Amino acid sequence: MPNVSFSFKAAGWMLALLDKIFQSRIHIEGTEHLNNQPTLFVVNHFTRSETFLLPYILYKHRGEMLHSLADAGLFHGKFGEYLRSLGAISTKEPFRNRKIIRELMMGQHNWVIFPEGIMVKNKQVMKNGKLMLDNPERNGPPHTGAAVMALKAEITKRNYLSAYKRGDQNLVKHYEERYDFSGPDQLCFKDIQIIPVNISYYPIRPGNNFFSQLGKILVKELPERVEEELSLEGNIFLSATDINVYFCKPISLYHYLDNTLPLTNTFLPFLNEKTRSDLLIGLQKTRLTRAFMLEIYNKVAVNIDHVFSSCLRYYNHHEIDERQLKRIIFLVTNYLETLPERRVHPGLKNGTLQLVCDNLYEPFESICELAIKEGAIQRGQDIIYIKPFALRKPQPFHLIRLKNLISVIANEIEPLKKVTTLIKYLTSLPKPNIKAKVAKILLDQDLKAYHDEYTKYYDKDLSKEKSLGQPIFLQSKYTQTGIVLCHGYLASPKEVEPLAQVLNKMGFTVYCVRLKGHGTAPIGLKEVRYEEWLESFDRAYAIVRNICKHVFVGGFSAGGLIALLAAANKANDIKGVFTINAALKLHDIRSKLAPGLMVWNDIMSHLHLDNVKMDYVENMSEHPEINYSRNYLNGVRQLERLIKATHNKLGQVLAPALIVQADQDPVVHVDSATMIKKTIKSDPKEVVIMPYKRHGILHGENCEDVFDVIKNFINVTADASNDS
Repeated sequence: MPNVSFSFKAAGWMLALLDKIFQSRIHIEGTEHLNNQPTLFVVNHFTRSETFLLPYILYKHRGEMLHSLADAGLFHGKFGEYLRSLGAISTKEPFRNRKIIRELMMGQHNWVIFPEGIMVKNKQVMKNGKLMLDNPERNGPPHTGAAVMALKAEITKRNYLSAYKRGDQNLVKHYEERYDFSGPDQLCFKDIQIIPVNISYYPIRPGNNFFSQLGKILVKELPERVEEELSLEGNIFLSATDINVYFCKPISLYHYLDNTLPLTNTFLPFLNEKTRSDLLIGLQKTRLTRAFMLEIYNKVAVNIDHVFSSCLRYYNHHEIDERQLKRIIFLVTNYLETLPERRVHPGLKNGTLQLVCDNLYEPFESICELAIKEGAIQRGQDIIYIKPFALRKPQPFHLIRLKNLISVIANEIEPLKKVTTLIKYLTSLPKPNIKAKVAKILLDQDLKAYHDEYTKYYDKDLSKEKSLGQPIFLQSKYTQTGIVLCHGYLASPKEVEPLAQVLNKMGFTVYCVRLKGHGTAPIGLKEVRYEEWLESFDRAYAIVRNICKHVFVGGFSAGGLIALLAAANKANDIKGVFTINAALKLHDIRSKLAPGLMVWNDIMSHLHLDNVKMDYVENMSEHPEINYSRNYLNGVRQLERLIKATHNKLGQVLAPALIVQADQDPVVHVDSATMIKKTIKSDPKEVVIMPYKRHGILHGENCEDVFDVIKNFINVTADASNDS
C-alpha cells in the first residue's frame, strides 16, 4: 500500500495544481470550529471530487489524517488503491461500522461521511417542508447511518466505562473484543461530536473541457453518466469556479444522550444493555440527522444564480421586466445581509449595486445565458420571457445537471425558508412597490455611508459642518425626468447645489452625489480609489433611476469625467450627459509628480523615516468654504487614473451631450472640451465655450449664464426624447 502521508501530500500537490493552473479557487471558512474532540464530519455530496478534496483540506488544517466512507463504485484499480491510502474505505467493506465506532471511541481518527449516501445531482433535498431526497437510488428522507455511528460510538464508550467501573468483566471483555482495544486507557474521554460541512460551487456550468475530451479519446463509447460527470465536474476545476467549504459549529451529543441514557438505564432495567442502546439510538437518530442535515443545507453560500433561478421558479407570470428581476435580486441580497446566520457569496455582496444602476453585470449575463441555453427563458428587449414547462420538465437523474441546471441551482436554496418566502413575496409585488423599496434602501445606504465616513474622519480643525458635505436630494412630483449631478475633486455636493436648485425649480428631480472620501475631512482621500467614486455615482444614479423614468447625468470638473464614464457604461439608458469644465486635460502639471512622491513615501516608510514623508500638499481653493484645504497625493493619483479611464471609454458615450468649458479656466485646459467632443459618439453633441477666467463657474458672477445653457440642453433633449 502506498505511504499514507505521501498520498496526502500528493493530493495537496494536485489541489495546488488545480488552484494555479486550472483556475478553480478553494475558499475555506469556519476553521475556528475545528477542535481536538473526536469528530464525525458530515458533508453534502454533489461531485466525485469531494471524496478526496475534503480529507486533504481537513488534513491541511488539522495536521492529522482522517478516514472517510466512500462509494464502493470508486474502489477500482489504481484510483481505488489511492483512496485506500488516504484512509477511505468502501461502503461495502466488511465490519466498516465497527471500524468507525472504534476509531471515534479511541480518538484515533476522525471520520468523514456523506450522510446523503449518494451524489445528490439534482440537489432535491426538500419536499413539502420536509427533508426528502428524490432520485433513482434514494427516494425518501436522508440516511440516518451517520447519526447512528456517532450515537453508537458515544453510547458504547459510556457503557464500556460503566461496565469497567462496576467490574462487569464479561461485558468489558465483550466490548474490547468486538472493537479491538484493550482497556480504558486507549479510549478518548472527550465527548464525540458532529461537525456539519457545506461544500458549494459557483458558478456551476457544464461544457466541453480537457477531462471530457480525454474521456472520449480513451473510451470509444463513453457512458452517458460518465460523460455528464466529466462535462460538469471537469468544468468546475477547469474554470474560475469558487469552491466554498464551510465548517459549521460542532453539534454535541450532550442533548441527545446525557438526559435520555440515564433514564433508559434506570426505567428499563429489564432490557439488556444492547436493547436499551438500540432503543435510544432509534429514538434519537432521526432527530440528530435532521439537525445536522439542516445545518449543512442552511450554510450554503447564496449566490446570484440561486436567487435568479428561484425567482424564475416562483414568478407567477410568463414574462418579467428585466430591470424588475434585477431589482428583486438586489432586494433579496440586501435582506440576506441582515441575517447573520446566512452565508452570501462575496460576488453577490460586492455586485448588487451593479444590478440596479444599468451597468452591464457579467454574473447576471452568465446565468441568463445558461437559462437561455436550457430553454428556461427567452430574452427580448428589456423583457425576459419565462418558460415554466422547461423549468419543470422531468429529466433523467444523471442528465439533469446538463439539461436543467437552473432547477438544480434553485433546489439548493429550497431549505432556506426565509429566503424562498421572501422571493415568493417580492415576485408578487407590482413594479412601483419594488422600485420604491430599492430607492429607499439605496438612499439609506448613501446617507449612512456619509455619516459613517464623517464620524470616522472627523477633524475639529479641518472638517466643516456636517450638513455641508452630505448628498443633496431634491425630489419633484411634476416630471418623470431626474438628473444626477456630480461635484469635482476636493469638493462636496454644495459645489453643484446652485445648479441643482435651478433644475429642481424647473420640475426635475435632482440628486447631488457625494463622492467617497469627500465632504468629511481631507484624510478621507488618503486611501480612496477612483472606482469608489464611480460606485458613489452609481448609487446616486440608481436612486434616481428607481424614482424617475428618464435620467440625465452631469458633473463639474472631475465630476464631469464621472458623468461621461456613467454615460459610457449605461449606453442607451442615459437620456443626456452634460459636463462643466470636465477635467480631461489639466494645466497643473504638478499632478504628474504624485506617483513619484508616493514612491518616495514608500521608500521613507521602509526606512522608518516617517518624518520626511509627504502625504499631502496644501490646497488654495477658489471656494474654501466648499473645498478641502489639503490635497492628499493619493487623491491626485486617483484623479489621474480617473482621467485615463475616461479617455479609454469616451468612444462608448452615445447619449446626447453638452460640453461647457470656460475659455480661461486656470485649472482645466480649454482643449479638454474639444477632445471630448471629438471622441464621443453622441448625436447631437455640442461644445459651448464661455468667457470666464475662473474654474468654479457654478458660483459667482454670471453663473446664471451657465445655468441657462444647461437648462436649454435638458429641455430640448427631454422634449426630443418624449417626441420619439
